[in-house]
Order: sequence, then structure tokens, then C-alpha cells
Amino acid sequence: MTPILGKENLDGPAAKVIDILAVFATIGGVATSLGFIGSQFVTGLDYQWGLNFGDMGILLVVTTMTILFTVSMVLGIDKGIRRLSNFNMGLFVLLMVATFIVGPTMFLLLLGSQAIGGMISDFTAMSLYTGAAEGGTGWVEAWTVFYWAWALSWSPFAGLFIARISKGRTVREVAFTGIVATSAATIPWFTFIGGTAVWAEHNGIADFSEVVAPEGAGPEVSGFILFEALTFSVDLGVAEFAVPIGSVLILGFMVLVTTFFITSADSSTLAVSMMTTGGKESPSTINRIFWGVVLGMTAAILMILGGEGGAGALEQAVVITGAPFAIVCFLAMLSLIKNFSATRGRVLLQDKTVLIGSSGDPSSDDPTPAAERYPAHPECPAAHNKF
Repeated sequence: MTPILGKENLDGPAAKVIDILAVFATIGGVATSLGFIGSQFVTGLDYQWGLNFGDMGILLVVTTMTILFTVSMVLGIDKGIRRLSNFNMGLFVLLMVATFIVGPTMFLLLLGSQAIGGMISDFTAMSLYTGAAEGGTGWVEAWTVFYWAWALSWSPFAGLFIARISKGRTVREVAFTGIVATSAATIPWFTFIGGTAVWAEHNGIADFSEVVAPEGAGPEVSGFILFEALTFSVDLGVAEFAVPIGSVLILGFMVLVTTFFITSADSSTLAVSMMTTGGKESPSTINRIFWGVVLGMTAAILMILGGEGGAGALEQAVVITGAPFAIVCFLAMLSLIKNFSATRGRVLLQDKTVLIGSSGDPSSDDPTPAAERYPAHPECPAAHNKF
């Protein structure tokens, strides 16, 4: 935000308000995620094995999660977050490939192709859809607005954390990784896992309608139902055996959900600690533990006070904390454009744009020469913008 606020105002009232909004948005978004995962664990244990611990189960799950991501955060990026992230990606790919092989392989390929085409053709229309002509905006409020607010609530710490671990990278590399690479990983996941669920429902192999109904167990147990229904047949020539691989997949699914959240929670807690200590790259251990406990307590309180409607309380919390940060994101975008325009020339409606590879100008991808050539903005070089 330096190009808009000015370097002399980085400690002023406006900057403090932005920091406060960022902290609240991060706490709301991460606490909501922790609450949903806790709810999924508690509901899944009750559905799968009949273990119902009530509020004590919620506290136990949330406390365990909080301890795990706090320990990972205290260990640091190299010893904790990086190792856990590598484990995540390995288990992520393994579970996805196993579902693709055990599930309806050809159906998933056909459905994936159709889904990508539908996403491309309907992207603009669905992005602007409000439901006004279909009898109200209830669906948009419950889904579109909620997920937008949820994504916005994760943006402060995600941007700060990515900027920290991307030092030395060009803006093009960071943007390509954040948008294209992550989409390339998530599209197959939703295609294989979601497509298998669609196939199982249509063929009567699994029934999701009962659990997602208002009086059902809840959508949190959908993953348990899906993986439990999958089997792997082995033909030995003399006889064919069905291997119940579902139990293994359920265990892998629960571990994956846990470790994915831990890596997100520890990085978000680190980002909040940095924001509340004036931007220190290595906040004190006490500060990190404090914010980790705050995140865990917030999730537990929202889930317990919400009762059976705990998910609704979590959704409301993330909308309240994340939606106001949309204004900050818009201003940050304008700030980035202003900085690029001052140091790189015209940003919008360029004569030539290179998405992948080199533009032919060695200085265009090197932030150091740009900072030296344009000393008017030395505090905010193009490849290391600090918002």
C-alpha cells in the first residue's frame, strides 16, 4: 500500500486500520477452517464408528489441531512447514491417483473434459450470477458470497507468507505459480473425487441425499461415505477377490485434511505474528503461541455456541471478518498498478505482454536494475512489493 499511502504514512492511522482488518480477517478465515475440520472429524467419528463425545469431542479435536500447528509453526519454515507441505503433496497425489484407479476411470476422464468446457463457457455468466430472476438471492448468499468472503479472509496471510518464501522470484513467476499451478493441481482433485461421488450416487453405490438432507448426518460425512463405497477387485484367474480399500482411503483422507490444515494454520499464525510485531520476519515464540491459541479458542467458541447450527455460525463469522477486506484488496491492486506504472511504464493496454518465458529484455525480469533505474520508489521494488 506504500504507493497510495506514502512511505511517511506507513505507521499512520490508515495503515493501522489495514493491519487490524488483516488480523481480524485472518483469524476469522483460519478459525472457520479449523471449525469445519473439527466438525468433520467429530461428525465422521460419530457416523463411522458411533463415537459421540459432544462438546468435549469438539474441544479435544480443536485443541489437538491447535497444538499440532503451533508446534509446526515454532519449528519454523524449514523444519516444520516445508517438510509437512512435502508430505501433504505426496499424500494428496497418492489419494487422488488411488481414487482415479479404483473409481470409474473412463467416466472421470469424460466428465473432466466436459466440466472444464463448461467452466470456460459459463465463467462470465456464473461470475455475475445473482439469482434475482429465480426467486431470490438465497443461494448466492449461502454459497457465492460465503466462499468469496472465505477466500478474502485468507488473502492477507497468504499474500504475506508467499511474498516471504518467494524472495528472488519475479512477479510473473509468483503469479503463474499461484494461479495456474494451483489450479492445475485442484482441478484433477475435484474431477476425480467429485466425479467419483457423482458416479456412485447415479449408480446407487452410495447415497448422499440422506446425509445432506436437513435431518441427515450432514455433508461433513460425505467423504466417509464415498471412500467406504470404493472397492478394488483382484482377479487371480481361479477366483476374484474384492479388496475393501475404502478403510485405507478414509484414513488417508482424514490425515490429509489434518496436515493440509496444519500447514495453512501455522503459516497464517506466523503471518499474524508478523503483522502484530511491525513486520518482523521472526516474531518471538511467545507471540506465535499466543496467536495460535487465539485461533483455536475462536474456532472452539464458534462451534460450541453455534450448537447444531455451528456451521452457520462459522459462515457468518468468515463473512463478517472477510468481506470488509475486499476494499483493502482492491486498494492493494491499485497500489500495485501504480507502482508498476512508475517503475515499468504502462501496465494496462500494453503493446506487448509475455506470460511465459523471457520478454527479450533482460531488465524486465530482474528487479534490481529496475530499482536502480527508477530511484523514485526505492522502497517498493517491482518484484518485492510490500503491502
